[in-house]
Amino acid sequence: MSATARREFLADATLSRAGDWLADTLAAAFGVRGEPPSAQRSVWLDSVDWRLLRAGLVLRQTGRSPRRELMLESVTGEPIMAEPVSNTWPSIIDASPSSALRTRLAATLGVRALLAVAEVDVRRTHARLVDGENKTVVYATIEDPRQLQPQPALLPVRITLTAVRGYERELKRAADLLCSVSGIEPAVGSTRETAFAAAGRPAGEYSTKVDVQLDASAPAARSVATILLRWLDIVEANLAGCSADIDTEYLHDIRIAGRQTRTLLKSLGDVLPPGIAERFAGEWRWLSTLTTPTRDLDVVLLGLAGRSDAFDISGLSGLEPLRNDLARQRRTEFRRLRTGLASPRLTALLRDWRTALTEIDPAAAPEVRTDDVAVHRLGRAHRRVVKNATMITSESSAEAVHDLRKRCKELRYLLEAFASLYDEKARRRVVKDLKYLQDQLGDVQDGHVHRSMLTAFVHSTAGGPAPAATVLAVGALIDRLDTRRHRAHAELAGALRRVTDAKIVARLSLRTEVAA
Repeated sequence: MSATARREFLADATLSRAGDWLADTLAAAFGVRGEPPSAQRSVWLDSVDWRLLRAGLVLRQTGRSPRRELMLESVTGEPIMAEPVSNTWPSIIDASPSSALRTRLAATLGVRALLAVAEVDVRRTHARLVDGENKTVVYATIEDPRQLQPQPALLPVRITLTAVRGYERELKRAADLLCSVSGIEPAVGSTRETAFAAAGRPAGEYSTKVDVQLDASAPAARSVATILLRWLDIVEANLAGCSADIDTEYLHDIRIAGRQTRTLLKSLGDVLPPGIAERFAGEWRWLSTLTTPTRDLDVVLLGLAGRSDAFDISGLSGLEPLRNDLARQRRTEFRRLRTGLASPRLTALLRDWRTALTEIDPAAAPEVRTDDVAVHRLGRAHRRVVKNATMITSESSAEAVHDLRKRCKELRYLLEAFASLYDEKARRRVVKDLKYLQDQLGDVQDGHVHRSMLTAFVHSTAGGPAPAATVLAVGALIDRLDTRRHRAHAELAGALRRVTDAKIVARLSLRTEVAA
């Protein structure tokens, strides 16, 4: 069958949802022979940040318990693999039994949980269109979809006409007759896309990028407020998932947005109307302090589970008591975190912060252009990186390394905030150099932090002394952390040269089409 031998249409929900109207519409040209109806329940699954869809994959659960199946397909509908499933959603794919499908999904999803994006029941009415000789020339299917989750809704009726090979002319005639009916029009998108939109989750709509187009000549106060509002949106979008503890990335995204906000308040607060930065800086610091303990434990637990590169656990056994102890600490800290996220203090912070940003009057702020602020503050942030970097040696303390790492993050966050003003290729090159340095600094800093955490466990008397096998395994883990930390220290010189080069900022030329 050729690729052009299929036509799809959507019918308005006011159209009769029975199939009789199809015969009435097409009776002038065809005989209509009914076929047995069918039904299917589909649950489309993806992570909150659409990792499968962005990788060109679609995951669908079909059937009802206990006979449910996961079907992995390409975005164009080609089947890839299918396996029985017993999970309930949301769920981390690692919770599934080991299988080829789990391995395939884990490689794309990482630590993110699968969510049920939309659940739809589809009842199908099938028919054959026959010519005067009673030969089947076109197959017709009417899909009557009803969305069940996240909220009940009737979706548009979908009519699919498929020609028997050699009868494309009859397909066109049937399509023309359908198009003559009020409320029927050619289909745009798939049932899946329609369901996603009806669920309030248009495919691919979640992102943690700034994604704002700044006007280089606009008042800087307006541009900074626009960027800060974007980070506020990200915080608010992740609160429910974080409180429900669906996966660890909800908290991670909140922390990134919070750090971006604090960086902009510190570096650009003076371009806002007087008093705003001072009023809110302390509250954003409080949110950072609230979220830090749980996130630190998440990083270690993910590493000990082999789901991140925080630790090299290959060949080590006996670590279960360590995991159990850290999981216990994490449960305690998460209860505190959840209480804080539900507190009136956070509610007031987010509400008042949005109000303050949306009500900013650029006329009440210093009169300075956005591009002038971008050039000046990026240059200043880079000079701070250079100043801290020149003091780093192989003997530098963890605090000195951490300070440089913070300065690098500030520069990187400013680059991301003003991304739309700069040449993309040059900006990406600078960010790449910064990220490489941050990775080396992170290995050094995290090595100190994780070493202290592991050492504290070995010397802790809570719950009694650790088994000898565990002590040996933790000791081996500490040795590996030390090796990694020393290797990162050795690579710092080259990474520092790339970032402290005075030409790094010169490469960041403003885009002429927005700078004018």
